[in-house]
Amino acid sequence: MWLSAMAAIAVVALLITVGVVLLGPNKGVEPTPPQGKPATKSDDAPSSPDEPESTNEQAKSELETIVSDSKSELSALEEKWVVQLSAKQPNDNAGDEEWDYSKILKEYQDNEKTYGTLAMLKSEDWSSFRVKDYWVTVIPTGYDSPEPALKKCEEFKLDRDNCFAKRLSHTKGPDGSTKLRD
Repeated sequence: MWLSAMAAIAVVALLITVGVVLLGPNKGVEPTPPQGKPATKSDDAPSSPDEPESTNEQAKSELETIVSDSKSELSALEEKWVVQLSAKQPNDNAGDEEWDYSKILKEYQDNEKTYGTLAMLKSEDWSSFRVKDYWVTVIPTGYDSPEPALKKCEEFKLDRDNCFAKRLSHTKGPDGSTKLRD
């Protein structure tokens, strides 16, 4: 009896030793990335010079170029009312989707195909915007009052949440600078 007890103890000890050796830490076992997200390197990690920019970073660069190219045209519209078609912020959950630079750029390009010449601004560059860090798409035609801009929204058959009149100003605050359709 004691011989079978000793044999059982020896087998258990052998299994524990083999388990520790084979399954010990740092044996090349990596955690599986969560489902639904591809395994990618951290956004905080620096890119190597040979690595292409991510699509989202390329889109951000394009948006910055559009804003830069729009500045002189929009500065001529200081204190004028324009049609605002969109205001989006990365990581903003507008509707059922989360916005990133690629989606903001695509929406701008789609709107350009539909409505013609557009301009883009950053909301923090204008005192007439209450909320900062938004990429704002406007039609660069200035009006002396909000009514003609609102009429354009009506012609485009866009609802009051997706098209409204916005006064562009570097001196006036946001109060009274946005008019929605009834």
